[in-house]
Amino acid sequence: MGVLKVAGVSYLLLAAILLVCAQNGNNQSSEDDPRFDARVSELLAKNMLQLSQEIGTTILQDSDRPTEVFSPLSIYTALSILLMGANGQTFQELMGLLKINSDSYLSQNTWKVHEELSLMIDDLNGTIPHPGHRRRYQALWRNQNALHENRNQNQESLQQISVANGIFFQNGYSIRDDFRDAMQSAYQAHLQRLDFANKPDLSTKYINSWVNEKTQGKIKKILTNELPQSTKAIIASALYFKALWERTFYEAGTKPREFYPDGINRPPIMVDMMAIGGSYPFYDSKEYDCRIIALPYRKHLTTMYIIIPNKSTRHRLRQFQATLTADKIQEMISKMEWKTAIILFPKLHITNRIDLKMVLKRMGLRSLFSYDQSDLSLISTGVETPLSQNHFPGTLNNVDDRQFLFPRFDDVESRNATASTRNATHEAAKNNTNDAAKRERRSAVTYKATSSDTNAQREPLRLKDLVISKRITKSYPYIKLRSRLRRDIPTDPSLNLKRLDLLRTRLSSERYPNPGLFADELIHQIDLTVNEVGTEGGAATITTLNRSGPDILFRAETPFLFLIRHEDTKIPIFYGTVFEPTNF
Repeated sequence: MGVLKVAGVSYLLLAAILLVCAQNGNNQSSEDDPRFDARVSELLAKNMLQLSQEIGTTILQDSDRPTEVFSPLSIYTALSILLMGANGQTFQELMGLLKINSDSYLSQNTWKVHEELSLMIDDLNGTIPHPGHRRRYQALWRNQNALHENRNQNQESLQQISVANGIFFQNGYSIRDDFRDAMQSAYQAHLQRLDFANKPDLSTKYINSWVNEKTQGKIKKILTNELPQSTKAIIASALYFKALWERTFYEAGTKPREFYPDGINRPPIMVDMMAIGGSYPFYDSKEYDCRIIALPYRKHLTTMYIIIPNKSTRHRLRQFQATLTADKIQEMISKMEWKTAIILFPKLHITNRIDLKMVLKRMGLRSLFSYDQSDLSLISTGVETPLSQNHFPGTLNNVDDRQFLFPRFDDVESRNATASTRNATHEAAKNNTNDAAKRERRSAVTYKATSSDTNAQREPLRLKDLVISKRITKSYPYIKLRSRLRRDIPTDPSLNLKRLDLLRTRLSSERYPNPGLFADELIHQIDLTVNEVGTEGGAATITTLNRSGPDILFRAETPFLFLIRHEDTKIPIFYGTVFEPTNF
């Protein structure tokens, strides 16, 4: 979740959540989607994973915590929203951080990044991806899963992944129409006016309640301190994920076992280790000196990949991660095959709050955190208008004192009309309810012969001039505005995104005032739970080993790296390193 403010103190926050359980999803149309580009989709997924690697490596340079886990999806989405509103140096730094400037097409058509990412998030939010998006390459092991799939599964016991985005900004502080329209087109963002200046306590309460609601109560308080009165805008991205294992761990198999943070030959710690046996995708990577195994969730929609370097220790895992890349991970996954295995894996309950400001600055994103250098001029002009007196209360569960809130901008006409059109339409609507105004409009009809030549001698009007030439002008602005609104509704679903790119091009060639938006902090928070069944009270399906015994014994008893990935889109949902498991 992100917070941006003008002058004074500002924050950038990201919220992400994992709770393992199950829900059903939505069916989608079988029609092909002309917006979908398989190449761009694969590239964005790869870029997201590469960013995960670099963030993880940078964090571990100074961290000595037992776990470092974060959500690449949540971070990448929030940074993409910032990219949408950035210009100048800030835009170029974000392009480099998100690995977009390495592709010539995307470098010239940034709108496509947001369009494709929104399609990927739609597929991730739904249980069944759009049929027209199935041209993405799938891992070989997933195509071999017919004999290994649990036959007792049904649509009601799959998974739930939801990504919610929101912008909360100071009432009276201008947000560009082009940015707002593009945000809603790509990310279906919740837009809400708050009064940070006069009621920072209630504004803070609203943001925390929004995050709490979107994360199903797992992150109750993302803002630990009251927002400063100088806050101008908050950009938020919240993630909620829950899924059941394809095969549950043996409940009776969980017991305290040794875990060796510093290697097999050093003293261990005792942790609760789960046990399971069956067929699982596995690859012994001789070329990278590690082993990788997959623990699929129901229907193989998402998967937890566990990677352990040989002779793993804290130091060895840090070295290994520094050499790992997205291409190497994808290569190992592509070589996985089903093997019978006995798996020992620790129970996990990880709550993590990471300050990513210094991490991203080390990775090249510097101007965003500087008042003098940050350029988010596509979000706002920086102009403040008087506070509206005719506001309406906002709505959110469990929030009181909402009289300071202002309505969301989520109707179709508001998204696609210009500011002047909306203002004029509003005035016309007010006049339409006033009898005196109606009579005034009826009496305001004038007749004149129009001409492009102002010096031309005008002839007397004739009947055919009025009927055929239509030289009638009326003070009915709302008639033209209504038809203009219909014309402004975009037939191209990406029109709003393209308009924002054009605005960036225009601003880059002109002298324009910088609104002064900058981020002072970037905080990422997660809550991750991994247990035997994936959620409380889930049904268990017991699997048995072949009589010939397992092909492999996979013991996650030394430091390891894990990745939870959505298989259809290859989006990395969670990524992290575990040096010492954190039990319940």
